[in-house]
Amino acid sequence: MIFDEYLFADYSGAFDARGQRNAIRLAAASIDDPPSIVGRRLTRSDLVEELAGRLESASRRGKRVCFGQDHQYGVPFGLVNELGLGGQMWRQIVDSLATGSYGEGAPQLGHPKLFARPFNEWLVSRGGRPYFYSATKSQLYGLPQRNPRSGEPACYRLTELRRSASGTGSPKPFNRVGDNGTVGGQSLVGILAIRALLVLCAGRNVRVAVWPFDGRSIHDDAYSDAHVMIEPYPSAIRAADVAQTDESDALACADHVRQADRSQELESLLDLSGLTTEEVAIVATEGWILSHGAN
Repeated sequence: MIFDEYLFADYSGAFDARGQRNAIRLAAASIDDPPSIVGRRLTRSDLVEELAGRLESASRRGKRVCFGQDHQYGVPFGLVNELGLGGQMWRQIVDSLATGSYGEGAPQLGHPKLFARPFNEWLVSRGGRPYFYSATKSQLYGLPQRNPRSGEPACYRLTELRRSASGTGSPKPFNRVGDNGTVGGQSLVGILAIRALLVLCAGRNVRVAVWPFDGRSIHDDAYSDAHVMIEPYPSAIRAADVAQTDESDALACADHVRQADRSQELESLLDLSGLTTEEVAIVATEGWILSHGAN
């Protein structure tokens, strides 16, 4: 086995704290014990503290943790290039988005209610086209109702164009926000939370690596003796006879990784050596969904 413990959260893009507490669920498991839901109700900031505390505790106990939350960790390669961030490492890209340093007058990454419209307007002011849209909250967010970038590589990541091992799940484009079943909004706030978690863990001397940004294979030096964050996709691994709920999604992710580790299949899932040279550069920027095949 690679890991000793597993922590996976079903995330929330809700704007207010109450909505976040109603939706965020954290499942915890160990190599010997199946997952169960952590009873504490969490906001996004609470989850950062909860994960950091549990990772710190695991480090003290000599345990290694695999963990994650169900949203995109990186943005599409096409958008990265459009923003002039091509060639930068993932952490640099996240920092640029978080601080607004990717362009003069550029808005800082945030909730789509606060970020999406200013980002669209900023792009238009530079001679570009709007990026974000919402089919059901277009008026609330001040966004187009239809995808203004339909068919463009700036909407999807490479991993989302590949099928999951189960053949289930249909990833939505990053630029769609606010609609049920979409992941764009929670990715915008979730990427910020990951940044905060990494800073918090570094300050506590807790080693955390994020796959595959820190290396294509779990055997790369960056992952040695580190807790590892991976991107799950509940719809691709949840059993067909299990109803979709916040709790069932968190439990499914934790159990999927735990069982893969117990059966020694996780090692191959955390190996993207089958990617082409061109794809390696893309994935180092965009990330990868654990349940999706590299070939």
